[in-house]
Amino acid sequence: MDRDRDYKASKNVLEQMVKEAFEVFEQDNAPGFVDINDVGSIVRALGMNPSQKELSDIHKDVSVNINSEEPERLQVVEGAHAPLTKLQPKLVQIMIENKMARDDEQKIKRAFQVIDTERKGYIDTEKLSSLLSSHGESFTQEEIEEMFSLAVDPDKGVIFYDEYATLLAND
Repeated sequence: MDRDRDYKASKNVLEQMVKEAFEVFEQDNAPGFVDINDVGSIVRALGMNPSQKELSDIHKDVSVNINSEEPERLQVVEGAHAPLTKLQPKLVQIMIENKMARDDEQKIKRAFQVIDTERKGYIDTEKLSSLLSSHGESFTQEEIEEMFSLAVDPDKGVIFYDEYATLLAND
């Protein structure tokens, strides 16, 4: 019995977390909806680290065209959106199952150390940019620039990855 009560309490906390993250991106002209392109930001704000495929799967599960769903109320907005009523249960379930947990600090550091073959303790932005845009799940230029805005040391112009790994793991 206590287990059920604990589960429900945990679920309520997760639902509230999703709702609060959702409200940051909620559209003024479409209450209860966020642009589908903001779903990734919401997921990451909740401490998850989805792959592009996982994010695409979430989009497919929660996406609606609000013009066709509620035309009388939402004439102003066009395109794909995610309603809280669909997004919240999906994200709560993902968090309960712990499917998209972030990597820990040591794992992030080890990944950077693989790139830093000379063991300098930092990575040149050109090298990392090239790797991020051409290997594995490619980053867009916008994503790379966003990452670099937090990662690059303003004085040296390089990424000291020990500090950045700490930031990523604890963000």
